[in-house]
Amino acid sequence: MAKAERVKDAAEILRRRYIGDDPEKRVALERERLNADVAHLLYDLRNDAGLSQNELADLSKPDAVVIVPTLNTPEGKKIVILREYRLPIRDNELSFPAGLIDPGETTEEAAIRELKEETGLICDKIQWVSPILFSSSGMTDESVQYVFMEVSGEVDNKNNENDEEIEVLVLSPDEINKLAFDRVSKWGAKTWPILMWMIN
Repeated sequence: MAKAERVKDAAEILRRRYIGDDPEKRVALERERLNADVAHLLYDLRNDAGLSQNELADLSKPDAVVIVPTLNTPEGKKIVILREYRLPIRDNELSFPAGLIDPGETTEEAAIRELKEETGLICDKIQWVSPILFSSSGMTDESVQYVFMEVSGEVDNKNNENDEEIEVLVLSPDEINKLAFDRVSKWGAKTWPILMWMIN
């Protein structure tokens, strides 16, 4: 008997023994077959494109990270946001710390780095990371992930880039609530809804 036939017969014996007529097991088997087909397809496409596994991972990760930092203080838990000048709106915007993810960097690594650069604070604990989200799919394919973290340390801006005009605000829920509805402050769309969810 040829080797290919023996393999085929062995697979059929295993299918009868472990799958049989059980519809749930058949669905699970088909799902695994589909997963294997997708994995083979991705492998072939990656090889055809001349990409390494790390290069492919860089292409499939988000463009940027948005950090949602909370700081424990003697007055209670506070939320860290930035007031930063944005040229397109010719005004200051209130937003969470954020930045692009560098090549070879994970979302979590980028979040820790950007937090330190923009606020001087240190990440104590990453609480959770969002799925990849699209920030404005009607205009761009930019994607982001939110990283919620507990932070500590002293605020400073000595690591800001030369063209950055950043003021770090450490605010209580009451202070945020006042700012959120003052009809003067300009908020980043990635920030305002999250803050409302956090303080209410």
